[in-house]
Amino acid sequence: MYVQSLRNPKHKYCVLACMEPKPLLFLINSEVTEYKKTRPDLMAGQLEIDAAGHTFLNYDSWLDCTELHGYPLDQLEAEYNRDPKIVVGRLSEVLTARAIEVVKRSVTLPKRDIARILTALTLPGT
Repeated sequence: MYVQSLRNPKHKYCVLACMEPKPLLFLINSEVTEYKKTRPDLMAGQLEIDAAGHTFLNYDSWLDCTELHGYPLDQLEAEYNRDPKIVVGRLSEVLTARAIEVVKRSVTLPKRDIARILTALTLPGT
């Protein structure tokens, strides 16, 4: 998806964290920034994603669970309708469970968003 909320907007793999009341996304990065490497509170929210278990990736990457990126629902729907192939896969069950634990312990995410994400990620069929 094209993420405009970045300092340098670009296409990124994203993980849909929740839909209500608006879509919130975590980003997948190829590397952890030097700044985040020096901050234990931010490193605690970086989860390694193995390409072997996530075939949509070309190389091992990082799921950044420290910050959320809002995405307007109408734009998300328009992008999907234009190209359904933007949905490239799902996180493994193991990584989803790890993400839930990281979100529960987050010191960087607003508590209301933590509650929304935990509800969305623990719904049957998600």
